[in-house]
Amino acid sequence: MECFNCHTVNDEERKFCKECGAPLGSYCQRCKNVGDINDKYCGVCGNALAVNAQERLFSPPEEPGTPKQYTLDEIQDLLSLRKIARAEEAASSTVTQTDADLLFS
Repeated sequence: MECFNCHTVNDEERKFCKECGAPLGSYCQRCKNVGDINDKYCGVCGNALAVNAQERLFSPPEEPGTPKQYTLDEIQDLLSLRKIARAEEAASSTVTQTDADLLFS
């Protein structure tokens, strides 16, 4: 496989160029997985990949105005934080001044 960056010929099983280190396939900006050159989506996290190889190598990781794509772990963390925040909000709204005075007396 020829590297799109430096045009060095690499073995087919390689994922990165032996000369310059550039990815030889679809490089996922989110999880850093390198998939097949024709992949449109990452096989590990489902992130949308660039349309062509030159875009994969040289485009910025995120275009302005493009919504962020979260990983499953990030989504679970955000949902956990939301659950904790709701529980704390509910607990703080039921505490009265009398309750606070009893705690600190």
